[in-house]
Amino acid sequence: MWLEGEPAVGIVCWAITVSILIGSLWTPLRIVVTDSEVQLCRPIGRLRIDRCDIVGVEKISSSVVLNSLRVGSGGPFGYWGRWQSDNLGWYTLFATNLSDLCLIRLSTGRAYIISGLRNPKKRSCKKDGKESK
Repeated sequence: MWLEGEPAVGIVCWAITVSILIGSLWTPLRIVVTDSEVQLCRPIGRLRIDRCDIVGVEKISSSVVLNSLRVGSGGPFGYWGRWQSDNLGWYTLFATNLSDLCLIRLSTGRAYIISGLRNPKKRSCKKDGKESK
């Protein structure tokens, strides 16, 4: 059909294929917490958050996410991308599901919402040779 003058079918098939490919490469796989960083793992690489930059961690309701504007995925490939909420402003979401959500605030002003940390603990880290909490 595509060769007979109906390019719309080919364009739609191409767009669906690209969407599936991008979604599968950015999908959240797991979260790894080490002594020095939080790693958000996905097929195309890891997003690393230095633990010394974390100024706050708090549990957050899924209703915040559900009432946010999104630029990313909101379901079939997990929940990821840049989202915007009236309460939080812009934040990066990285979640495999919408239960056990944690808001991580950084000293740079950035915010991340992730899933999977049931008991987040703030550990001390060294900055400029001094111990900080």
